[in-house]
Amino acid sequence: MYRSNVVKSNLNPVWNEVTLDLESTCNGDLDKAMKVMVWDHRRGGKHKTMGEFETTMRGFLEVRAAGDSLEFSLMKVDKDMGNVVVLAAEYVKGEGAAESASGKEVEASNGVDSVASAAPEKNPKAPPKPEFVDYLSGGCQISLAVAIDFTASNGDPRQEGTPHYFHPPESKEWNDYEKAIFAVGSILAKYDSDQKFPVWGFGAKYNNIVRHCFQCGSEVEVEGVQGIMDAYRGVFRTPLTMSYPTKFTEVIQTAASYARHEQVRPTCALRFYPKVSVPFVFVNKALISSSYHLSRSVVTTGGISRGG
Repeated sequence: MYRSNVVKSNLNPVWNEVTLDLESTCNGDLDKAMKVMVWDHRRGGKHKTMGEFETTMRGFLEVRAAGDSLEFSLMKVDKDMGNVVVLAAEYVKGEGAAESASGKEVEASNGVDSVASAAPEKNPKAPPKPEFVDYLSGGCQISLAVAIDFTASNGDPRQEGTPHYFHPPESKEWNDYEKAIFAVGSILAKYDSDQKFPVWGFGAKYNNIVRHCFQCGSEVEVEGVQGIMDAYRGVFRTPLTMSYPTKFTEVIQTAASYARHEQVRPTCALRFYPKVSVPFVFVNKALISSSYHLSRSVVTTGGISRGG
């Protein structure tokens, strides 16, 4: 997969000239089908597709045979959105030389077979910084792990209005945690290929011992977002006592151990808690330590007030 530079505020953009490695782009097959997509870049990251077309590397090289520019129709749901014009293209062999559009030989500038295309820009810019979707497109595996706050700062779960309060079944209303788990979990779960997630709790006391990371539910991993919901609800059928303090360090370390065992990266640890005082210094140290060899993302849901 290749991503071009971004040309801002221009309805007729001219992208940078680029040299593509044939082996990584089309497995060395000039006739392998390729899809080219054009996007309207949005600062928020939700880019809007403008259209697409299909061709091959050999299709790009036809600009040489034509002796002029080559146009491809940009289509969006069977609607013609305009044209993408290839101004120049040439096949550059890794060993020796290759023939250019003018019939003269050009010296290869790298050690691999490649195709150079598009139009040169006067002031070429640095490649764009990869975004989340680029890592996914490149084959990066993501594993979702969920941690839920059961500390006493949530209030008495039997009292209406507290985050853990369960409404009567006939009301069909969810508490704050159920809403957050479903809303955020439904988004992040889509990026986890096996749809199996570990669910942990922290801050509860069992047998007079405060547990800063414990398994929620009877299974090490649950299936789907509904499994997360069921594991969360099931905790309140156990003899827990909501306690203090709020500590995430053990959760982060457990997530790191889980990622190493599963050999996936990055792990996305999703934490749910209300507005509490959080010991950020210890959390940051744990994140730095656990992320030394593994990539880690932490998504938090709930209000936070920084502790000293």
